[in-house]
Amino acid sequence: QEHAELLSAFAGQAAMALENARLFEAARRQAAELGALLDISSALRAARSMDEIIHLVLEKTTEIMGAAACGLFLLEAESGELVSRGWYPPDVLLTGLRCALGEGITGYVAQQGEVYVAQDLASDSLLKIPPMGRGLLERVRTQISLPLRSGEQVVGVLHVGMRENHNFSSQEVQLLMAVAEIAGNALHRAAVMETLEARVRARTRELELANLRLQELDRLKSDFLSNVSHELRTPITNILLYLDLLAQDPGKERRGQYIEVLQNEARRLAGLIEDLLGVSRLDHARAPLALEDLDLDDLLDEVVQAFSDRARTRQIRLQYERNRQLPVVGADQEQMLKLLANLVANAVTYAPRGGEVRVRSWVEHARGHRYVVVEVHNDGPSIPAEDLPHLFERFYRGKAGRESGERGTGLGLAICKEIVERHRGWIEVDSREGEGTRFKVWLPTELPLSGTADQTDG
Repeated sequence: QEHAELLSAFAGQAAMALENARLFEAARRQAAELGALLDISSALRAARSMDEIIHLVLEKTTEIMGAAACGLFLLEAESGELVSRGWYPPDVLLTGLRCALGEGITGYVAQQGEVYVAQDLASDSLLKIPPMGRGLLERVRTQISLPLRSGEQVVGVLHVGMRENHNFSSQEVQLLMAVAEIAGNALHRAAVMETLEARVRARTRELELANLRLQELDRLKSDFLSNVSHELRTPITNILLYLDLLAQDPGKERRGQYIEVLQNEARRLAGLIEDLLGVSRLDHARAPLALEDLDLDDLLDEVVQAFSDRARTRQIRLQYERNRQLPVVGADQEQMLKLLANLVANAVTYAPRGGEVRVRSWVEHARGHRYVVVEVHNDGPSIPAEDLPHLFERFYRGKAGRESGERGTGLGLAICKEIVERHRGWIEVDSREGEGTRFKVWLPTELPLSGTADQTDG
C-alpha cells in the first residue's frame, strides 16, 4: 500500500512535469513561430523590389520548415495566367513556367483559394508539370500549396516541398498560412508600387516627349512665321509697286502687263491664304465629312485638265490613264479636289523642264479591305533621304523646295495627309534616284456615307 501511494504521488508529479513540458514546448514553438514571422515581416519591410521580396519569402520559408524546395507563382494581370517567379534553392528550369487558372495544383489552389496537400507529389492526380520541371520530383515527396492573398484577392500561390513523406501538423499549416498572408500583402504592395513607378516613368517619358514636341512645334512655328512673312511681303511689295506704276498712267501696252502682274500676285496671295485656312479648317472644323458617292476617275481627269496649261508652259507631259472600272468612293468632294490638286501641282512644280508627270489609279486589297489607289509620279530628281520622314509635317520645306526657288509654306502635303486620314486611308511616298518620285493615296471603297470618318485606322 505504501508503495502504491508512493507510486501514485510520483505519477502525479510526472504527469504535472510532462504537462508543464508540453506547455513549455508549445510556448517555445509559438515563440519560435512568432519570431520567424517577425523576422520575415521585418525583412519584407526592408525589401525594395518585387524580386527581393520573392527571394526573402522563399529563403525564410525554406529555413523555417526545413523544406527541400519552395516555389512562388504570381497571377499576371495582363494574361490572367500564373507565372513562376522564383524558387529556393534557385532553379532556372522551373522559373518562368506558366499555367492557367484551374490548371494543375497551382491553378487549382489559385482558383479555389484553399490550402492543398499533395502527400505523394509524383502520383498526385492534379499534378501537371512539363518535362523540364521533372527534376523537382526527385527532391520533393510531399508538398503543401497555399494561396497568397491580399484581402480577399488571391495574388499567387506558395509551394513548400518536403524531401520525405511528411504529415503537416495544424500548427505548421497555421504558420505557413500566416507566412502566405504576410507575403501576399507584401507582394501586392510591391506590385502596386511597381505599377505606380512604371506609370510615373511612362508619364515622365511622355512629358519629355511632349516637351520636345512643343520645342519642335515652336521652332516650326517660328519657321512658319518667317516663311509666311516672306511669302506675304513679296506679293504685297509687288502689288504696291505696280499700283504705283499704274498710277503714273503708263501706256496701254504696259498697263496690260502691270495688270497681269497684279493678277498673278493676287492669286499667289489667295493661294497662301487658302492653305492657311485649309489647315485651320482641318484643326477646328471636326464636323462629319460631307460624304457622297464620287467617281474618282472623272475627278482625276478634271484635276489633270486643270493643270494641263501649266504643264505645257513648263514643257512637261502631263498624262492621266483613265480607269472606267474604278468603283465609286464615299468622300468629301471639296477635300478630294484639294488633295488631288495639291499632289498634281507638286508633281508638275518639281518635274524637270521637258519631263513627265503620270497619274494612274487602280483597285487593290490591303489590310483586309478594298482600296482605290491613286498614284502621282514625276521623273524629277529624287527627294533626299533625310527629308522623306518629314515631308508630311506642317510647315516643313525640304531641300528641293528650298533650293528650287518655288514659293510655298510647307503646308500642302500636311493638308493632303490629314484629308486622307479623315477618309480612313493613308498616303505614302517612294522616291529613288533615277526613278523619280511616286505619291500613293489609299482610299477605302467601303467608307459609309453616314456619320463621321474622322477616326482613322491608325
